[in-house]
Amino acid sequence: MLSAIVHSDDAMAIFLALRSPEIKVIGLTTIYGNVYTTLATRNALHLLEFAGRTDIPVAEGSHVSYMVQDVQFAQLNASRIFVHHDSRLSFAIYIAHGVDGLEGEKDFRALSPKWNKTSHSFVFWGYMNLVTGTCSLVSFLGEKTYGVSDYLHFLLSFCFCAKKATKLRVADFVHGVDGLGNQNFPQPKSKPIEKSAAEYLVEQANLYPGEITVVALGPLTNIALAIQLDPAFTKNIGQIVLLGGAFAVNGNVNPAAEANIFGDPEAADIVFTSGADVLAVGINVTHQVIMKDDERDKLAESDGTFAKYLCKILEYYFSYHRDAYSMKGVYLHDPTALLAAVNPSLMTYTEGVVRVQTSGITRGLTLFFNKQKRFNEETEWCNKPTVKVAVTVDAPAVVKLVMDRLMNS
Repeated sequence: MLSAIVHSDDAMAIFLALRSPEIKVIGLTTIYGNVYTTLATRNALHLLEFAGRTDIPVAEGSHVSYMVQDVQFAQLNASRIFVHHDSRLSFAIYIAHGVDGLEGEKDFRALSPKWNKTSHSFVFWGYMNLVTGTCSLVSFLGEKTYGVSDYLHFLLSFCFCAKKATKLRVADFVHGVDGLGNQNFPQPKSKPIEKSAAEYLVEQANLYPGEITVVALGPLTNIALAIQLDPAFTKNIGQIVLLGGAFAVNGNVNPAAEANIFGDPEAADIVFTSGADVLAVGINVTHQVIMKDDERDKLAESDGTFAKYLCKILEYYFSYHRDAYSMKGVYLHDPTALLAAVNPSLMTYTEGVVRVQTSGITRGLTLFFNKQKRFNEETEWCNKPTVKVAVTVDAPAVVKLVMDRLMNS
């Protein structure tokens, strides 16, 4: 199963997966990253239509990071927050005078005729856009005058909410605004399934315990939500092969962090410490695997249907690498991670505990501990499960495998 942002690099990995007889693709789940989740879903459906594989289900993933999925905090006795499908967060800060709870807690727009005036008095409600981080005041409500301490509680609660609902980082400068090289493909005719990505992951892991490998090519929000939804997911899933981390090298978002981990550090830390069988392929490895300009030209000149398509959408990605890295080629991040699941012998690995920094200027930093030293004091790495981390890769073999399978598609 592939969990992807679905841009041009992901498209190569998806087509590569479809051309790999060693595996069977049973589903795609989508997530934000280089594009927003809605566009990632559209791209996934488009790619499967192009490939003639509309039998493969697409489950739309989270529109926001793990920490703002269902933020609940205390403001006096109660405060309620809900995340909408369109990436808005509705919030109501109120004083509870009796029964804790409201009827119809799906959308605060529908609450005004239903709320119990004898048990609750609203102070404030409105919307926060989780993508832009902006807030909209809808109204002040209530039956009495609130004191300074009440509004202080509201202010502290609102500041907490605003801190957690920070703007998503969407790097559309890497693959184009549409994620597919600005080709303006028509809208797909197919639709995603009704289940969310997390629900679909849990369902499939329960149906085929120990048999499914999730190849995660974006932020790990969906997988963290699957673990939250069903803690047994970590035992039922066969393996999680993830593209993420910068182990003993600088990041590609800033000197500390790699893009996918930076996209949702809290989710990444949950996955790394979950006890699942995790294999991390970081940019310390994927930066060793480069498709050069002349190899792209060979793809374009081949008879491969997938190869010709990819060459159209990859031009933007090649241009980005010329500008950002002054290189004549592109890093094959996603295909390399995919091939780690297909043929693990292409890489060497080490094993240890990985924690993710979730605050400060090093937010998103992946910290690896090989357990070779026993510390006198307990640390955040103590008693945590180990994961595998890729160290080296047979880069020529990876590039050859990518070329051969796409040119013969």
